Amino acid sequence: MKTEKSFTKKDADEDILGFVNLVKNFTYTELHNILRKSDGSIVYSANNKEYFVGRYIVTRTVDTWNVTTQLGDPQHEFYSKSAAIFYCVALMKVQINLAQKLEKHDYAVLVNKNQMDFYRQKLNSVLKAGDQFKSELCAAKHSFSKHKYTHAKKELEKTLSMAKYLKLGT
Repeated sequence: MKTEKSFTKKDADEDILGFVNLVKNFTYTELHNILRKSDGSIVYSANNKEYFVGRYIVTRTVDTWNVTTQLGDPQHEFYSKSAAIFYCVALMKVQINLAQKLEKHDYAVLVNKNQMDFYRQKLNSVLKAGDQFKSELCAAKHSFSKHKYTHAKKELEKTLSMAKYLKLGT
């Protein structure tokens, strides 16, 4: 008589892990199929750096959020995560004007923030050098860019609140 093959705890753990991976792969495949067929009303967070919105993927980089299609074609780069997600939803719902407004206002925030940071660094270096005229000039430019940044941020917040109340997600 032959004896049956005995299973150890290690073999059982490997079988369980293989089954869990099989279920996980099936779930991800089904989720991507649902997202591809959806009209943009489903937003799935894979982790805190990647979101799936319909056929678009929103990915976190160092300072920005990149929107690409599932095929990998780049769409736009955003400063605000919520603007990036609402941009994708607006595109899926064929609300092109709203998507363009979100893109425009978010880009203004990004440019003005970079300008403000540049003039802050420039001001610090000029203050160390001790040049009075250049320090006043840089302080004025920094103040102006800060004003433009706050204005752009308010416009973006208005557009985001407009997007929320248009009920794009339903």
